Amino acid sequence: MAKRLLIYFPGIYMVLTIIVYALSPWEFGDTSDGYSYYLIFVVFAVCCGSLIGAQNYANKNKSGDSLSSSIDARKLFLISLWLSYAFYLPTVYARTGKLYPDFLWSLSHGSEAYERATQSVFPEIEYLRILCAPFLIGLIPLKFAANKTLSNRENAAFWVFIVLNCLMFVSMGVNRGIFESIFGVGFCAAMVRLKAGRRFWRLSGVTIMAALVAIVAGAVFFAEGQLNRSGSGALVGYFPAADVSSTLNPSMAESEFQKYLWVIVNQFSIYIAQGYYLGGAIFSNDNSGSTFGFGYSDFLLRNAATVFGDDFLARSPIYAFENSHDWIHGNYWFSIIPWFASDVGYLGAAIVLLLFAAIYSRAVSEFIRKGAAIDLVMAYCLFFLFLYSSANNYIFQSGDMFFGVWIFFILWLMAKLKNRG
Repeated sequence: MAKRLLIYFPGIYMVLTIIVYALSPWEFGDTSDGYSYYLIFVVFAVCCGSLIGAQNYANKNKSGDSLSSSIDARKLFLISLWLSYAFYLPTVYARTGKLYPDFLWSLSHGSEAYERATQSVFPEIEYLRILCAPFLIGLIPLKFAANKTLSNRENAAFWVFIVLNCLMFVSMGVNRGIFESIFGVGFCAAMVRLKAGRRFWRLSGVTIMAALVAIVAGAVFFAEGQLNRSGSGALVGYFPAADVSSTLNPSMAESEFQKYLWVIVNQFSIYIAQGYYLGGAIFSNDNSGSTFGFGYSDFLLRNAATVFGDDFLARSPIYAFENSHDWIHGNYWFSIIPWFASDVGYLGAAIVLLLFAAIYSRAVSEFIRKGAAIDLVMAYCLFFLFLYSSANNYIFQSGDMFFGVWIFFILWLMAKLKNRG
């Protein structure tokens, strides 16, 4: 059962997010019938993709392909780990202006920390991170792929870095890094347990307690950040981007616990639902299929604009919609669908998601059978693509993720083609 939940995660998760969109406390108003039917069609396409990708799961041959088997996961992990440490303090400085993660100050000055993090004082470090992108984004899956070969010291160094990375994001007033660490580690640990045939409900008490502490701490930090962030309407259940209100007004809560609970419910649900809502807002004003392969990635699109001129940005339905509503770009997120649609139209976007679901499900099923590191890394990347799919185009949004994911995809595709040959 657990194996199937992971293999068919994309379709299951998209159904859940659409349910949140439909039943969330936010008063979005009516959705057009055409858009509702289209979302159902996208879910159907994603489910078909997962079924196609999982077909090889019935094959019980556990032998690995030559290219995948030749990858030394331990060596790659150690390179990733030491590069991550090497980039740590320069990245902290670039994003916070401090030579160390001043998380204690940020905990009591969340809004100021967030505003400070939006203005990099050392932007050159981000370009250097792009050059090392595969190693930096592959740290977590490579660790779990090489888990059996790592020494206690190497394992300890990894967990220390995970904590330091979370402290950097706390120093930035940003909760994203905390939850990405929780979900990334959890996903890879689940994959490794399934490969070993171990049951989820037999986790140790220490593991369960550590996970609960991390989740609760992340949720509290998330709530505090939303309440204290400049321009946020979290205290009264108002979402400025869409000009909508929630039926749960935290300022009317009867206790501090209820206030936090309502803030968490409101802000998590709007994070999930806003992409569908804003995606639906541009669905009827279709400006898709006009960015010639540049529009699916914000990083790629902005760099293309430096060549073709700023008018090229208006070809993107997202930029066009933001411009017409006088929005600052990047403040309001759309689901991944209109990003793909800007290149290949809405029918093409559904086909692209079908292909990604097929690749994800094949990578998951083959890692469980064969344990190749490249399959775990590919599954990890696409896990985050679908995890963020209702909100944005996460893995293609920034330069390091864009290059890192594409390099891993090329390596994964080469491994599969060589195996077939």
